[in-house]
Amino acid sequence: MPMPTKSPSPPKKVKPQVTVSIVSYKTRNKTLRLLDSIYKFTKNIPFEVIVVDNYTQDGLKEALNKQFPQARYLPRPDNLWHTGGHNLAFANSKTPYFYILNSDVYLKSNLIKSQFDYMEAHPDVGGVETGEEDDTGVPAVIGTRHNSLWVDIWDLTVFKKFWYPKQATADFRYQGRNRRQNWDAEVITDSHFFTRRKLFANGLYDTNMKLYFTENDLCKRVQVQGYRTVHLGEVALRHSVSSSVNAEPW
Repeated sequence: MPMPTKSPSPPKKVKPQVTVSIVSYKTRNKTLRLLDSIYKFTKNIPFEVIVVDNYTQDGLKEALNKQFPQARYLPRPDNLWHTGGHNLAFANSKTPYFYILNSDVYLKSNLIKSQFDYMEAHPDVGGVETGEEDDTGVPAVIGTRHNSLWVDIWDLTVFKKFWYPKQATADFRYQGRNRRQNWDAEVITDSHFFTRRKLFANGLYDTNMKLYFTENDLCKRVQVQGYRTVHLGEVALRHSVSSSVNAEPW
């Protein structure tokens, strides 16, 4: 008698290696643009996307259901801000790598895989920012040294109208560094911050910090554990700066 044929086993589900975290606040169209670029360009790396909706009431849920049902949607009845929103996504994920993305950035290449490969090849690196361009392709000046009281006074207040120490601020911003190359930076942006989950066992963001200087805190917490933070300029994304901030009636 012929042996009974075994039914083929169902394919094993591949566990995601990267969680992409997006917090949307009144940026429906830009969030959809970002998601389109993620699913278009990301190849050969298992990943998941979590979208936190900070009570935007702009039709994001309906648009996601229609266009990107594979993304996990976490709605909020209030605005958790940048820090609280990404903390929510962090708490609802388990992947070894976590990628913070502003909703107003978008990809032009397979840079999630590029960052994953770089981190895998460099176990002493704890955080990565890629290069950043504006909507026309002009490189942005990102990657700085840790800030100080004097730099903040010079750079962020009216005092710079009267006295602006160019050399000090040039050093702070790594003036002269090629933004299309790779190099260590003391502070990398958290508009797009790729990191290892294990470095934040006690939680991601300090929620006492809502919006600004948050990347400084993340980088210090990475570095105190002996890891480097790197500007990975060989790849870049694009950034339509301050979309959520500009949506607020300050």
